[in-house]
Amino acid sequence: MLTLQLDPHSALSLVEQIRQGLAALIEQRLLRPGAKLPSVRALAQQLAVSKFTVTEAYERLAALGYLQPQAGSGFYVSRLLTRLEPRGTGAPGRTTSHFDHLWLSRQQLGSEAGLLNLGGGSLPRDWDDQSLMRRALRQVASHARAALGDYGDPFGYLPLREMVQLRLSAMGLRVPPPQIVLTHGATHALELVIRRLLRPGDQVLVEDPGYCSLFGNLQLQGITMLGVPRLADGPDLQALDRLAAEHRPKLFFVQSLMHNPTGSSLLPASAHRLLQLAAQHGFRLVEMDFYADLASPLQTRLATLDHLERVIYIGALSKTMLGPVRLGYLACDAALATELANVKLLSSVTSAQLNERLAYQVLTDKACRRHLDLITERLQDCTAAAIRQLEAHGFVLHSEPRCGKYLWARHPAHASAETLAERARAAGLLLAPGRVFRPERGDTPWFRLNVAQTEQPAWQDWLAHGP
Repeated sequence: MLTLQLDPHSALSLVEQIRQGLAALIEQRLLRPGAKLPSVRALAQQLAVSKFTVTEAYERLAALGYLQPQAGSGFYVSRLLTRLEPRGTGAPGRTTSHFDHLWLSRQQLGSEAGLLNLGGGSLPRDWDDQSLMRRALRQVASHARAALGDYGDPFGYLPLREMVQLRLSAMGLRVPPPQIVLTHGATHALELVIRRLLRPGDQVLVEDPGYCSLFGNLQLQGITMLGVPRLADGPDLQALDRLAAEHRPKLFFVQSLMHNPTGSSLLPASAHRLLQLAAQHGFRLVEMDFYADLASPLQTRLATLDHLERVIYIGALSKTMLGPVRLGYLACDAALATELANVKLLSSVTSAQLNERLAYQVLTDKACRRHLDLITERLQDCTAAAIRQLEAHGFVLHSEPRCGKYLWARHPAHASAETLAERARAAGLLLAPGRVFRPERGDTPWFRLNVAQTEQPAWQDWLAHGP
């Protein structure tokens, strides 16, 4: 008899409780490959639930690959399962060996229960205005029924591209819709650029520290990364000059504003010099402007100065409000835009038109701008308060941004941020050690802090007791 216990007061449905319970037994090898599960009727009687509930749980497990149904015989534990690690043991990030470029994504998508994630990118749930998404869902469902089954355009939903065109125009960048390609998030835009312009063994410049998802994608494609130190006013241009002269890289991936993870922004003089170095050494610039909705359109951007002659501009359609929808875009010269749309066509046909229509409805809602202004103001307040907190407790800051999500900090008592992260974990806090944000994963005392989470009492209590 299976040892399953159901909680009628749980927030999880009975189906999901059964599914999770059986999955745990399979992962723990208490149900071995090839083992036959009780019949639907028998398990329903044992658990005092309906046969429909058990059938639904079994079918979900079959869809996930845990079970294999056999007509007229029942459900069996799949013999095709590889050895699974039980949930809750050896969780990513528990030891220093797991602090890799994927560690942060794992934590972002499902951090351990009870831990306050101070290193991730999410805003607190009570900052969210879910009414915007609910209204948009209703509008898309009622007004776009005929188009919901369409594949859409490889370049993306035209009205949304026209909205991006207006945003770029406000920055002083004139880009017609044929030079704009919508993507499954900003990381997908980076992937398209990598697949089209780079080959295994090519060398590129990246920021150190920098965007960890980019580093993982470059490693996956066999690209050699050359780290350029990130300073408070932008990349270390002297180091960049030396590296470019020696290695002749093809691309430089750079964040101009609200840099992730340091929070710093590129100064105008540095931006002009960077464009000169790109022309001198013959490399293209991939500008990642993921938090454009939090920054003024008048702030310095490479794409605006260059008019997309040497710059490929990548943005995200509101990292602050549309994260689950996963939409990004890129803007570049017309010929390259067509080539990138072709890569997208070959790899994923189109981006999800349903998501694009949903994003369009949210971003055209009159309440969206007001909500974004509130988020920006709150982030500014959190940034200022977090800077005061950190400095009062002896931390050193890389830079002091006015707004954005992140601060980059270290404590003089800790030579490695991983030791600090382990101390924080013991107190129920999850920090992001700087190793995650380095192209070669070298150890460092620096760590990334999400300022939006620093209002939480658990963080303030930990600071008060001394890190």
